[in-house]
Amino acid sequence: MKFIKTSLLALSLSSLSVACHDKEFLNVDPTGALGDVQLNTPENADKQVIAAYSQLGNDIYYVPYTSMWPYGNVRGGDAYKGGGGTADVDAFHFYETFTFNRVDISNTDEFWYRMYLSISRCNDALRRLNAVDASAMPNKAVRQGEMRFLRGHFYFLLKEMFKNVPYIDENLATDQYPTVSNVALSNDALWSKIADDFRAAVAALPATQPEIGRAN
Repeated sequence: MKFIKTSLLALSLSSLSVACHDKEFLNVDPTGALGDVQLNTPENADKQVIAAYSQLGNDIYYVPYTSMWPYGNVRGGDAYKGGGGTADVDAFHFYETFTFNRVDISNTDEFWYRMYLSISRCNDALRRLNAVDASAMPNKAVRQGEMRFLRGHFYFLLKEMFKNVPYIDENLATDQYPTVSNVALSNDALWSKIADDFRAAVAALPATQPEIGRAN
């Protein structure tokens, strides 16, 4: 009986090995993936614009950017860190006292991350908008102006905080992002890029918008 069980086990393992030798069964087309064909439409481009706007309020108390008080007021000495002690959001204590402000402090790193996440959404929206025919989307230029304004805003905050930052726009392929140096542009050239976004926004945006909250 033991011999029979062992033989059956060996036969099963052998069959499994043969069945798994052909790896074609691993190549399964995803059923929930979206591509440019689906996303580059007026409706979906507008949704991506809304997603970019949502980043304006996606900060959090320990990594704020709707108010820059920890990085300016606290460091400048005209506001106190507050809280329940020096360990309560200790990064702000380090900002205040200019001690232990190491590169591995997560709050500073997360500010960088959240800014580039915001810029990424603006760039993606611009790519979608650029691909849409203006005849199918009469407000295309206005939406492009909104995204140029938001991108300029987020880059302005990054520039204030870090001075030298990689500049990435909607025309750069995502696989090229790691190759962009934070000193590829001079200080003045980077400010000019930010100013270009604001100038483009001024040229495209109307004096008033029909929806509250949109840039104008």
